[in-house]
Amino acid sequence: MGVLDIPGMSRAQADRFYSRLSVIGGIEGDSRGQRNSSASALATRLHSYGWVHHACGLMRQCVTFPVEANCAIGGSTTKDILDRSPESIAKWLSLGVTFVVLFMSRNDRVAVPAISAEQSIINMTEIEKRIRDAGITVIWMTDIPPTDAQAVGAPVFTPDQVAAHHACINWQRSRRFQRGVLVCDLSQFGWLTTSTLGYAVPGFLPDHTHVGQEGSTRHGQALARVLATIFPITDLRPYVNISGAYNATKNPGGIINANPLTVGVGGTITVATGTCTGVVADGHGVQHLNCTGVTTLCSKEDIVNASGIVEPWQKLVITGTPTESAPSVEFQNNVGVANLSGGDVIEAYCEYDAPAGNTGYSSIFFGLRLAHTASTVIVVCEDGGLASGETAFVGDSLAHPSYLLKTPPLTVPSGVTLNSLRTRGTVVLRQGVPANVTVRFRSVDCHKVINA
Repeated sequence: MGVLDIPGMSRAQADRFYSRLSVIGGIEGDSRGQRNSSASALATRLHSYGWVHHACGLMRQCVTFPVEANCAIGGSTTKDILDRSPESIAKWLSLGVTFVVLFMSRNDRVAVPAISAEQSIINMTEIEKRIRDAGITVIWMTDIPPTDAQAVGAPVFTPDQVAAHHACINWQRSRRFQRGVLVCDLSQFGWLTTSTLGYAVPGFLPDHTHVGQEGSTRHGQALARVLATIFPITDLRPYVNISGAYNATKNPGGIINANPLTVGVGGTITVATGTCTGVVADGHGVQHLNCTGVTTLCSKEDIVNASGIVEPWQKLVITGTPTESAPSVEFQNNVGVANLSGGDVIEAYCEYDAPAGNTGYSSIFFGLRLAHTASTVIVVCEDGGLASGETAFVGDSLAHPSYLLKTPPLTVPSGVTLNSLRTRGTVVLRQGVPANVTVRFRSVDCHKVINA
């Protein structure tokens, strides 16, 4: 499925564009799906570190969940989802969706009038059939009860509601034997085994219903394991440290930044405020911005991977309490603009790792910054952190395996003078909040998706 020709592109341009594309996934269900990828401001933020983000990072960006493919609506029952399924399926087919992740049945327990477990299963059976008849793979996400042992006043299902809830979960699990259907069983790690009331583990559902950062991480890890069984992972990061410039004739998909694999120790450190010492990879730099009271130690850390290959990482250890507003520490690669023209579309990848125990930061993101005479264009892919006013909870600093982050595409404007282009791995700190953050970056790959 999907479009083979792209208007305005040559066949060669379209081939190069598709070589970087990911398998497209859709989402359907209730607010647990909607909040992770939709047009709302909350969902846009959650898309940056919710289960969607974690699954895509672990799948090396070989899958993607466009906002347009998210048909989930908060408060939906299985009947609501069944009623709108023709429109949802038509949208997925138009977008070239290959698989759909489904969340549902929880709201049936509290619907007025209530929907029985038997009717929920009838509805889910028909929803699955319609999606499969359209040639789209179904992935059921089993449910976690709307309770959390840490939440105050957490609602508890009645015994009858719990029984109906489990009946629906068991039906979803049973679908793993069907052709074109997969099951991601969240309940295996989300339940508090010592609870007789069906609570989730502490910190999993901080608002009683929706997963927080720990739950999102575990959701993404579980989903990635399922996706990897049907979609081979083609890692898009660079494997060789070719520092040659982009060459449209010899290598249309070539890297346009030097030293993508972050080897060497000849980089630069720029300190306006605070203290920043150590070594940085060749061609890269670390910059302190508004960091009075902050100390950053930069080091190179060579890690032997499972294949026995040494992977050089750039490590940053950030401590101290920033006293200025908008403090941040930035790991940069100055790509340059010599090989860019108006109409080019560029994007960047970066492998990123965050050990457990990080505290005192607002967010960590990877992005591109293009400056020109008329303005500055910035695109970012955010990972982790809390929104303004959001409360931390158990699992806020949960460690995760290294992820491959990918920026949104950036179109180079025409009719302006280009000044600079750089990649940015940025740790955003909090004024007045003690920071203790360790992050690692490697495999910084900036390339052209489309050569104008």
